[in-house]
Amino acid sequence: LYRARKFVRRHRGSVSLVLLVLVALGAFIWRLGVERNRALEAEALAAQRAIAAEQSARVARNALDFFSGLLGEVVPDRAQGRSVDIDVLLAKGRARLQRELPENSADAAMLGGYLGTLHGTLGEPRRAIELLEPALSALSAGGLDDGTTWAGLADSMAAEQGKVGDLAAAAQWSQRAADAWRGLAERGGAGAARARLRTRFAEAYAHYIQGELEPAASLLADALAADAGAADTAALRDERASAATLLVGALANLGRYDDAIAAADAALAELAKQGAVETRAGLALLRDRGATLVTAGRAADGLAELERAMAVHATIFGARGEGYARLLNERGIAFNDLGRYTEARRDFEQSLRFNGTDADASLDPVVVGNLASVCSSIGDWDCALAGYRRMLDGLESGPTMLPQQVRLNRQAYARALSESGDTQTARPLLEEALAAAIGEDGEGSPNAAASLLHLARNELRAGRSAAALAFASRARTAFAALVPPAHFVFAALDRIEGFAALGEGRIDDAQRLIESYHDATVATDGADSFWAALAGLDLAALRHAQGRDDEARALLRQHLPKVRDTVLPTHADRAAGEALAVRLGVD
Repeated sequence: LYRARKFVRRHRGSVSLVLLVLVALGAFIWRLGVERNRALEAEALAAQRAIAAEQSARVARNALDFFSGLLGEVVPDRAQGRSVDIDVLLAKGRARLQRELPENSADAAMLGGYLGTLHGTLGEPRRAIELLEPALSALSAGGLDDGTTWAGLADSMAAEQGKVGDLAAAAQWSQRAADAWRGLAERGGAGAARARLRTRFAEAYAHYIQGELEPAASLLADALAADAGAADTAALRDERASAATLLVGALANLGRYDDAIAAADAALAELAKQGAVETRAGLALLRDRGATLVTAGRAADGLAELERAMAVHATIFGARGEGYARLLNERGIAFNDLGRYTEARRDFEQSLRFNGTDADASLDPVVVGNLASVCSSIGDWDCALAGYRRMLDGLESGPTMLPQQVRLNRQAYARALSESGDTQTARPLLEEALAAAIGEDGEGSPNAAASLLHLARNELRAGRSAAALAFASRARTAFAALVPPAHFVFAALDRIEGFAALGEGRIDDAQRLIESYHDATVATDGADSFWAALAGLDLAALRHAQGRDDEARALLRQHLPKVRDTVLPTHADRAAGEALAVRLGVD
């Protein structure tokens, strides 16, 4: 130590230099070790990805061989001039899968997932789930749950679970799909734009299926704006159309009908640039645009759009499955709003048959509720009330609708009670619907405004004019902040206020309001429509109250025949017209 200290004192500069070199050399060696470890990790990752890629390629080759062989099985049928039914083809596919591939293998999982997706596309959600569930489990067990195939199948699983009403499972699968897509987006590369969009879509669907519409709409709008104009492949084009379809549904359920229609128009214009409107992606947009038009009070326009969508569906898939059943249901709603009740009832009944629920219609409470609604429209109260009770029982055993839609259907049951004459039972149910709408959405929301309108009608039917006017006034204030002044809802409020004024003996006010409703109805629906005929009966009641019975008789003779051809004698407005006809001696 003594000699070392003496040496350092004599050669201080040289020793310092040597120490610096040693430190730098140590740092270099440490850094070299770090880089070596990183290189080994990268090499291992590359090898792992190479193995996964090779495995995916092998599965893809096997899938091609599988489907080629499957098509080969039906060649003899084609050679003999017999058409090949898609159900037969898929049945052969399931049998071949079980016969030729080891259970729980990656090949069996991948092919089972493909077959499940095909069943879902054809409107067979339960069969799709039977195939998708084991496929996803097997892929996860094999370490193949971080690619586009697993993420896409998870998306399909979420959609099919939503269709059968298992909302919790649908939300869970959507979140798992979102996590998988997010991982793919973070890797970058050619598929990053699609993966980003699918991440937002899956997150939005998880919100949507649980009734969280505002965050769902926000996520979808942001996703579509972020990659606007990026539909440079058919896959990304279809992804954008699917996201737009879900956005249209969210906006429509929020009562933002103009925004929903604008979103559908923008997406359809994007598809039109690529000649892809009459595709599966375009079909969903056409359907939801038509349904939104109907909900927004433009039933004739909506009907035309829905029938266009039905033609596209028949071309692509045939008149079959859950998708066609949904279109029949939407068209039935349009027919109902147009007063074409016989056609509406036919569509709802056919929808139940196409959806495979004819034996137990409570499995599809949406359509059962709509069938009850058309029965209510024609005055078939036994059918209507039984249908609504059956629909509500179905909701309790397994809901397939958003919470907002459940609430609206409960309200529809109360309205049917009111229209059948049981206003006493209807009132607390309608008040409960109003309280729920205000509590969840606010007094100025579309649901609250509609609830106030229905309460006003109930009070008018019960003969409580003051209460009817109070509810109508609140409804008018709410709707004024929601829709333009020319909207037909204000004419409907004129009718309520007009008959309330008539009940209070205010004939001049009644004349102004009832005539305003009549003129708006004729302008909106046409002078030959069922609704114009009902408005004509209103005028007859007004003229009788004014002592102008000859005019009242003429109006009854003009309009009663159409009303009789459309609704049953138990319909409230027909019953009132018939009673007036008896008083005035009109056959």
